[in-house]
Amino acid sequence: MKIAIHHSKISFSENWISYCEENNIPYKVVDCYDSDIIQQLSDCDALMWHHYHLSGKDTLFAKQLLYSIEMSGKVVFPDFRTDWHFD
Repeated sequence: MKIAIHHSKISFSENWISYCEENNIPYKVVDCYDSDIIQQLSDCDALMWHHYHLSGKDTLFAKQLLYSIEMSGKVVFPDFRTDWHFD
């Protein structure tokens, strides 16, 4: 299993990256706003994105992207059911 992590200075991504490194869990850092994000995720099984609730840009885009990725069969965090209260 390989995890994609959207890295941001104002999120939990630093902790997720550290955890993966300490436990030898394969991961890669991605930018969910890149135009080729779907291609970046092609070798990953999961996507973690701690999007910022006070950013309208994050809130609108993350909901759409995470739902699409989830419906394609990949594991996402937060998922459709937990997005409204994950933080």
